[in-house]
Amino acid sequence: MAIKSYELPKVDILNGGGVTNFLVNKGTETAQLPASLLPQILPADKLLMPDGVTSINRRLQQIGSGNLIDNADFSINQRGVTSWTSGYGLDRYRCGGLTAHAIDQGVRLVSSSTTYSNVFQIIDRSVKDGDVVTLSALTKGNNGFRLVIGRAHDSSIKAVDIPASDDWELTSVTATLSNLSKLIAKIDHPAAVAGDEIIIHRWKLEPGPFQTLAHREGNTWVLNDPHPNYALELLKCQRYFYAANAIGNSIAYFGQGTTNNTNTLVEIEVQIPNMRSYPAVSYRGSFYLESENGEKLPVTGISVFRSGVVSPILLGVKTSGTLTKGKLYRLLANDDSNARIIFDSNL
Repeated sequence: MAIKSYELPKVDILNGGGVTNFLVNKGTETAQLPASLLPQILPADKLLMPDGVTSINRRLQQIGSGNLIDNADFSINQRGVTSWTSGYGLDRYRCGGLTAHAIDQGVRLVSSSTTYSNVFQIIDRSVKDGDVVTLSALTKGNNGFRLVIGRAHDSSIKAVDIPASDDWELTSVTATLSNLSKLIAKIDHPAAVAGDEIIIHRWKLEPGPFQTLAHREGNTWVLNDPHPNYALELLKCQRYFYAANAIGNSIAYFGQGTTNNTNTLVEIEVQIPNMRSYPAVSYRGSFYLESENGEKLPVTGISVFRSGVVSPILLGVKTSGTLTKGKLYRLLANDDSNARIIFDSNL
């Protein structure tokens, strides 16, 4: 029979023959329908999730809010690391007390024997005390690691042990935020035991009390979300760290400009992404300044010339050669694929 649109029907649940049906009564009309059609009868804001509080409508809104973690599949690697033991390595991730290896499946963590160890990301999104968030991770590996929703200034808000498994397993933890300074998504290893390993394939931090990272199909965990958009993830990561010439062009062009008033350096204007704050600037590799007539002068230093404007940024470039006042110079990599200018605005 056709399903009529009822505002607030009366629903009675019936069990028979292993199939759950329900009776819909509205005035003198009665229909018996399979339970799978219940969401079409009751509006989503009246049906509740298993917690008995959150409506399906609200949960659908939460699912659409996306992942609060940047580079959640560990694919953005502007520094070009294969492994690292402290500080930043893969974009947006810091570690300490362990070795983190960049691998095709994600990131592999190997614990140290001497200290507490962890890998984490500081969440630079709008969250506040009283918000409920859920952190989930798809992992496999040894015992000893925990999944942690933490604060920047002290210990964890809530942590759960990640079970040891040779296959991919899903672990999640839900917490109500409190006494928050900066929110941290973290996997740690509290015990000083050497050689424990875990592989993190993907993880997700999201609003609400449920995880939507993956679902089970038989005995297999299947990711719900499509593969992250690489260009979008790169753009998000470049808000905190930008390596000009990250692709390794041996004759890369970085910018151009003229000499300063005292003729001691060249003011080079470099276009960079919109960053979180004014970045610290460093460089590596070999560079040269090329004049309008093709003269090449070796670069001896690159630093910030004038701070305050994030993009374009004005660099002061020094050379051991002789500059001609008023001439236009271009800054290029000196046949060096490792030449980088690094702009760092990390938290």
